[in-house]
Amino acid sequence: MFAKIQELKSMGYKKLRAARELNIDVKTVRKYWDMREEEYSKYLTETKSRSRIMEPYREVILDKLIEHSDITSALIYDRLIEADKEFQLSYRSVRLYISELRESEGIPTP
Repeated sequence: MFAKIQELKSMGYKKLRAARELNIDVKTVRKYWDMREEEYSKYLTETKSRSRIMEPYREVILDKLIEHSDITSALIYDRLIEADKEFQLSYRSVRLYISELRESEGIPTP
């Protein structure tokens, strides 16, 4: 992604046009537009070593996905909130985690 954005930038594309060309959000283009290669390498290193905030809920979510493979992220999110009143993660975080979990475990998306 970074290389494609930098290539389009060097070709004289504007950010919005690059986003359309790559079929990605313009915010993603802005994120990488002025980034140097060294900064990108550092960014990759930092993001790969991040701890997963959803990891404590992995088994609960995985059990639900195995039991009901057609369950949606929204339902799982609601159940997590009901089960843990201190649960304060965003729906987006849950949805992305579930998507990655489905992919890594080979559970099809409904």
